[in-house]
Amino acid sequence: MHGQFIGRNTETYLMVKSLRENAVTACLGAPGIGKSSLIISVAHFVHSRRMFPDGVFYVDLEGQKLSTVRYAIAQSIGMPAADTDEEVFAELG
Repeated sequence: MHGQFIGRNTETYLMVKSLRENAVTACLGAPGIGKSSLIISVAHFVHSRRMFPDGVFYVDLEGQKLSTVRYAIAQSIGMPAADTDEEVFAELG
């Protein structure tokens, strides 16, 4: 794992499993419990093992309104603003 990330083996395993099985994976939880740290660590883990040749994209949605989520995801993958969720999902594969 990247850096010193200790004690989250179960969460790491579940996140990697979800990433391998789904085009999009979300991590939800109370503020301050380490969601961002977990996700960044998992991203480094899968990137270093070349598990996803097309890359791994991290979209920080903290403070985002639901209406701006589609735009944030589209922007993170270098796609112009999408009009529909289907356009974003099609781009994600």
